[in-house]
Amino acid sequence: MLVNNAATNPVFGPLADIEEDAWDRIMALNVKGYLLAAQRAARAMAPLGRGVIINMASTAGLRASPGLGAYSVSKAAVIMLTRVLGRELGSLGIRVN
Repeated sequence: MLVNNAATNPVFGPLADIEEDAWDRIMALNVKGYLLAAQRAARAMAPLGRGVIINMASTAGLRASPGLGAYSVSKAAVIMLTRVLGRELGSLGIRVN
């Protein structure tokens, strides 16, 4: 079982004003980190024909929140990442929620 439950949000303010390095840090931990961990877990689970990957997101990924733009976008990406991985890995016996 893998539980992805990490997040960062080092900036608050308008999305139009976010610095590129802050955007990159948020996306690297909140999205890329989940993907890389899920890939490694799936490689270990696939030969077993079973497994579970749980990705923790946030309601911020469902609603636009002024001042939390980058965080909200990253959590929306986690929601879609979870859905896509669920479709791709389900046939291998790996549940993704």
